[in-house]
Amino acid sequence: MSYLDELSKLKNKGQLSKTVKITGQEVLDLLNEREDLTAKVNNLEAKIRNTEGKATNLEGEKSSLEGAMGNISKEMEGSKQQVAQYSQALTAAQDLIAAREDEMNRLSAELDGTKRQMAEMQGLTGQLSSSEQQITSLQGQVGQLQYKDQEINRLKTALDQEQQKANSLESQIGQVTQYQNQVNQLNQQIAQIQAELAARPTVADIEKKEQQVMNLTGQINTLNGTINELQEAIRVKDQRIKDLSQPQAVFAPSIVNKAPATPSAPRATFGATAQPAMTYETPASTSAPVADLGVSMGGGRRVCPNCGSSQIKETEDHTRIVSYIPRPIYAKKFICRKCSYEFT
Repeated sequence: MSYLDELSKLKNKGQLSKTVKITGQEVLDLLNEREDLTAKVNNLEAKIRNTEGKATNLEGEKSSLEGAMGNISKEMEGSKQQVAQYSQALTAAQDLIAAREDEMNRLSAELDGTKRQMAEMQGLTGQLSSSEQQITSLQGQVGQLQYKDQEINRLKTALDQEQQKANSLESQIGQVTQYQNQVNQLNQQIAQIQAELAARPTVADIEKKEQQVMNLTGQINTLNGTINELQEAIRVKDQRIKDLSQPQAVFAPSIVNKAPATPSAPRATFGATAQPAMTYETPASTSAPVADLGVSMGGGRRVCPNCGSSQIKETEDHTRIVSYIPRPIYAKKFICRKCSYEFT
């Protein structure tokens, strides 16, 4: 039965003050689960911030493009009205030009007829003065026609300028079309981002996960305290075993010399140390189960001297032997799980 089942039973019975046993593997599973949940929450928060930044930028670009489109639309309306006015003026000028050309043709025909008449009346001196007057009148009409030609040329120049403006407006209309396509693309991106935001977990889900992480963190802190206490108790036991396995540190030479001779005299020194180690009993204060949640967290917590982490692993140092009886006993060393620093 796992410690979660035991906790559930104690919770149903209202006996949460009792201790619950937990294995080291379950503690490791809780630590790994806490790290996974923390990483997932950090990833979700980073994605949400990135998505919100993109949505804000897209909204700003959309607003600026909409403003530009509004200004261009107004300019297009004004340009269309100017084009309509210039088209009307061009039509009137073309009609005027056609009328002037008809009049010029008529006057040219009259001039030809007058010249023929002048040729016919060269012998008539009395009629010559009248013909000269008609020629003068025709020359005046020709001057008027030349003035009208100049006015026609001026109208053609104005028409060319308006045509250039119309071409410029068509280019602006093409740019407006491009802006409209960009706006449509931005709207599609906004819709896609909104769909992604809708598919992401809600704040309630994240808060629920955070609450679970906090609960697991509390349990892991309690278990870390318990583990540190138990590791301290184990360290005390190992130190006691180390002291008992070193004859020079336990017995004075005078006491060894006074030991009675026995058939095993050549091994007297080793026997003196092995016997206490074999009969040593663990004190009652350190005989609690390894995974007892009821143990107090009052003991000191071992930390890494390199990074300050309390995630310390204890193992044997095979480069240092503290005793060969009854088998090789190695000194202990500590390894930081976070930065892999080794120390004793």
